[in-house]
Amino acid sequence: TRTVQAGDPDPLPNTVTVHYNPDGFPNDISDSDGHSVNLFQPGVDVAKVCYDPSGPTEPPYDTVVVHGDPLEYRFTITNDGSSDSPSLVLASVLDQVTVGSDPPLPADNLTAAATAAGCASLAYGESCSFTVQFDTSGVMAMDDVTVSDRVDVLYNPDGFPNNITDYATASCTVTPGLEGCTPGFWQGGYGRNLWNEPTDPDWPDRTGEGGTATNPFTHDTLFCDYFGCKVGTKLAGLTMIEIVGTGGGEMPERKAARNVIAAYLNTAWSMRYDFGLYDEPGEIAALWTSAVSGGISYMDVHLLLGGYNNQECPIP
Repeated sequence: TRTVQAGDPDPLPNTVTVHYNPDGFPNDISDSDGHSVNLFQPGVDVAKVCYDPSGPTEPPYDTVVVHGDPLEYRFTITNDGSSDSPSLVLASVLDQVTVGSDPPLPADNLTAAATAAGCASLAYGESCSFTVQFDTSGVMAMDDVTVSDRVDVLYNPDGFPNNITDYATASCTVTPGLEGCTPGFWQGGYGRNLWNEPTDPDWPDRTGEGGTATNPFTHDTLFCDYFGCKVGTKLAGLTMIEIVGTGGGEMPERKAARNVIAAYLNTAWSMRYDFGLYDEPGEIAALWTSAVSGGISYMDVHLLLGGYNNQECPIP
């Protein structure tokens, strides 16, 4: 018995030679015979691409996905061994995702998905393809982050124990896609006219029922009547437009109030404002209430919401 080694010629020759001596004589009596064995070279190739499934599903792909939207991986497995190779029988398909510089996530076993797609047995030259989606809602990053992926496939030639493997990688970029309009937008120009009356045809309807929605408040709504303030505050008697229409001055309370108004309008517009912590108007109001009670400083509120308000404004 001989184990075929890597690099052996194909076909693999084998020659046997026998030598005999007649009993009592020195004569060399010999003969030989040869045989060659055709070797097969099993091989598997796996390729994968990553793309936004809402865009083109053929090259060129859109590889940038907005946070919260799914990204999709397409896997293609091909038996690229020699033509005399037996069919490849699937053993496993393991897929592992890495988000940015974080440790890799636990590997997903995609063997069942591959089997369902016809990858269980591949004859010479045959291919199979399948797709898997990845939920990006758990990718928490204020900046663009790369989501990379590695897939490993393991096959065995039918009737043989040999392990035939290959791997492939692909990556997409997940962008926060966060939105926010500044206090300056809401106090001047186009933004100013969106909340100057209780209803506005351009204001979105958060109920999803269509029609004209109701603004959360208007220019002349008193800030402290709506959000609540400390007794003796210098914000008393000031309207929303009076507060949002200034630079905030040196007073932290007024700086915070100005950004609270913009943040409240932004979230009421249903913008992609945050990753779930401050993306509803009620959460903005609760943040202000916490500042009034001393749970967080006015300056911290100003800095926090000021950053969120200075994102891409989706309103023309």
